[in-house]
Amino acid sequence: MVAHKEVGASFRVAGPIVRVLVQQGDYVRKGQLLAEMDGRDYQVQLSAVESEYAQAEADASRIEALYKEGATTASMYDQARYGLAQLSEKLANCRNQLADTRLYAPVSGYVREVL
Repeated sequence: MVAHKEVGASFRVAGPIVRVLVQQGDYVRKGQLLAEMDGRDYQVQLSAVESEYAQAEADASRIEALYKEGATTASMYDQARYGLAQLSEKLANCRNQLADTRLYAPVSGYVREVL
């Protein structure tokens, strides 16, 4: 008896594919890189959000110090904290999107078809 399991693999983000590293009939191991897409746009987006985060982090640090001295309102302090938390999530999303420009084999097996 031959075990048969078909597993589809696809990119989670959109963009032009720049490299396909496997062909029909190739044996691949779980975690092996199958294909890459052009990640330039995702890298630019990540860099922009990293800069935005660094600025928000510096601002939040200053506002926190002022709040501890009683020189600013709780509302300003909360706004800085929540803004930083929101940018932290946006930064994680950008990192995930850049990582998703690489397609890895979800399981070991033979490549049935390359589209």
